[in-house]
Amino acid sequence: MTWLIWPAGVVALFAAGYTAARLPRLRAEREHRRAAWSAARAAIAVARISRDAAATPQTQADQLLGRAEAATATGGGAATARAAADWAARADGLWRAAADG
Repeated sequence: MTWLIWPAGVVALFAAGYTAARLPRLRAEREHRRAAWSAARAAIAVARISRDAAATPQTQADQLLGRAEAATATGGGAATARAAADWAARADGLWRAAADG
């Protein structure tokens, strides 16, 4: 019965090695996702300020900001956050261009 110790030890070493290799990557991915969502929320806030400062309504910019806000509400990964930030930045650009004349 002592032979069962060896396979159990191999399984335990494999699990420990896998965990030690995978855990830092999971943490990095989570941090990257959090940073992407933070940037998206900041871009949306800037776009809202530009919208409030704009003298004329911009339909396309409103639609882009709506998309960004909807993506933020539904959540998702870093790619969704980058898309939301891009939509918000484009909306901000349209409102700034309209304000500049």
